[in-house]
Amino acid sequence: MVMSTFRILMLAAAMSLTAVAAAANAAADKTGKTADSPFDTAADSLANSAADSLASHAAGTETIEDDSAQWIIEHRIDSIAGIVVHFPAWRSNLEPDFYLNASALTRLDSLLKDPMSQVAVDSVVITAYTSPEGSIAHNLRLSAHRSKSFKNYITQHFPLVDDKEVRISARYVDWPELRNLVYDDQTMPYRHTVLDILAIPDISDVQTLALLKAIDKGAAFGYVVRKYGHVLRRTTVTLFYSRSWIMRPKPKVRIAPAADEQPPVMPVDLESPYVESFLPHDEATFYAPVQVE
Repeated sequence: MVMSTFRILMLAAAMSLTAVAAAANAAADKTGKTADSPFDTAADSLANSAADSLASHAAGTETIEDDSAQWIIEHRIDSIAGIVVHFPAWRSNLEPDFYLNASALTRLDSLLKDPMSQVAVDSVVITAYTSPEGSIAHNLRLSAHRSKSFKNYITQHFPLVDDKEVRISARYVDWPELRNLVYDDQTMPYRHTVLDILAIPDISDVQTLALLKAIDKGAAFGYVVRKYGHVLRRTTVTLFYSRSWIMRPKPKVRIAPAADEQPPVMPVDLESPYVESFLPHDEATFYAPVQVE
């Protein structure tokens, strides 16, 4: 009963921005850190500025077609994702020996060690995330430095990759990823309460932090930082590269007759028990029985 009441209070707090801001300030007083204003969007702008230009680089097919041409030319763009490196707390230099970085960098090297594969790269997208401890503004600065560190690694080790085509994006905590981690952790204290908070729609980072820190005087928040901090402090890289230019024949388009257009009228031999008719725009014929008076 006590646990259920606590969860209800937590969810109700999310409906009031004033209450959440007060909780954030209270938490900040305990930690000695200044609370971020929920109306301050400068950090969010920093996190999203580099990501706004990525829509035009999504994997797909660019088709060049001319009405008078007999061929269609397709420029196929493929992507390779899933290369992830991690960073220690409060540090932004890429450390090859930290956590699973060695295997990730080995895979990256296998993809780009050939000079021709470097030249074929159309663009590179680097996205950095942080863990939740510390202020949002400080974490976004760390995230920006980490993405730049990974960019420097790529341009130094693979010089034929165009530096201008390596785009970086600094983000805060990947809350959906944290929710997946908590969902799989059956031993986490206050697991269901944390899942309820992370499932609240349209909730800000400030509100999420305040609610998490309010659970049992920060017990759940501390568990998240200790167990998942190194996983959340990750930076991902996606390679977009030009696979090929492909030419294929332009299909012939049949123009359907207008709705009010009548099929051609063929002469009918009334002496014959059958009438031969022709399907419009087709060479096939069919025979339909006709009653002759």
